[in-house]
Amino acid sequence: MSALTEGSIIAGRYRLGRPLAKGGMGSVFFAEHLQLRTSVAIKLMAPALAASADARARFEREAQASAVIKSPNVVQVYDYGVEGDCPYIVMELLDGEDLERRLVRVGRLSLAATMDIVQQVCKALRRAHELGLVHRDLKPANLFLSGHDDEELVKVLDFGIAKANGPVLAGNATRTGTLIGSPQYMSPEQVRRGKEVDPRSDLWSLGVIVYRCVTGRLPFSGEEIGDLLVEICTDPIPAPSSIDGALGPDVDQFFERALARDVSKRFQSAGELADAFAAVARGSGPIPMSTSSQNHALGPPPEPGPAAVSAPGAASGAGGTLSPSGLSVAQSPASKPRTIAVAVGIALAASLAVGLGVFAWSRSSAPSAPVSSPEGEGKSPAFSEPSPAGAASAAASASAAASASGTASASGTAVGTTAPPERPIKGTVQPKKGTKTGHDPLDHQ
Repeated sequence: MSALTEGSIIAGRYRLGRPLAKGGMGSVFFAEHLQLRTSVAIKLMAPALAASADARARFEREAQASAVIKSPNVVQVYDYGVEGDCPYIVMELLDGEDLERRLVRVGRLSLAATMDIVQQVCKALRRAHELGLVHRDLKPANLFLSGHDDEELVKVLDFGIAKANGPVLAGNATRTGTLIGSPQYMSPEQVRRGKEVDPRSDLWSLGVIVYRCVTGRLPFSGEEIGDLLVEICTDPIPAPSSIDGALGPDVDQFFERALARDVSKRFQSAGELADAFAAVARGSGPIPMSTSSQNHALGPPPEPGPAAVSAPGAASGAGGTLSPSGLSVAQSPASKPRTIAVAVGIALAASLAVGLGVFAWSRSSAPSAPVSSPEGEGKSPAFSEPSPAGAASAAASASAAASASGTASASGTAVGTTAPPERPIKGTVQPKKGTKTGHDPLDHQ
């Protein structure tokens, strides 16, 4: 088989240009459509694999899957064929870099930058999952960050080992007993039984990608493939806040779900994962990239804003009112001491009201004491005698004071709520599964 090189003509209409990239399955070249005078990218299968029926099937499935999904966040495929003995895929030409190169270059990303990537990848996954396709090989190298006008468009690549739960793709790309995918990003169920995965396996892989984006490292560090697979299935996952305390408990709670080994406790859809990470990113802001000493030089953090207060009996998705940071105010453990103090104040006020009433009544029922006359120099009255009606009025005033103290604290915060806690609280109630706030971040552009 003659090798296709720069200057070769493919299918009578594409002229190969310079090589752009090289991978395990083949090489990608710049190319020009001779009739349309447009630029494209052409992926050629490696000559060593071209004789393998399995490799050819995987290559063809990559073209089919990308073509059928039709999402702006999946690389567009224009053509597929075989030139001589070499299969090829004609794709849109992308300008940028993949996420693997970005992370090698910068180390880690802010929460805001990661959120933008997560939302776009989840758009592609939602469309693929709706069609019954499970990617099975999500990793940073398969997420291409392409410049598009003044924005960065994320493109999901390589559906070559995608699993089809339906008639979307023909054939079977894998054999029983074959370990497929990139081990560091495989879900536990993919490690154990790769052919039986569902879309939640892709969500695990995306969770590992996000973990690396925000911490700068992978959650599993086994150097040998056997050790790595055991870690994925059994070992505790380090909390991101143990790597960088600036990430906080909200980020930890996100990964407790994203990397839950029990698939029923994991995020159940790409949209749910995108919503959850957006809430974390918008509440916490970018990850500080400075050292602890630099953070100290910046001074103390700003005071938390006022708590959100709900009307009595108002329903909320989490069973409590949410503060701007997403933490539950009414149900926060930090609210207990202040609530108890207010309750004690109410009880004391009520006791004072009862005491005043009893005292006033006892004085009115006793014999009247003589009242000093103006002429009695140095003999001022001890007090004026209250009437029974006056006692009732005093008791009513004290009761009203007790009621008022039960309505508002000294700071004006309604009873049953507190000011935001000084620091985020672990275990805070999050919105119920499926509850959405604001716009859907996965709405098609």
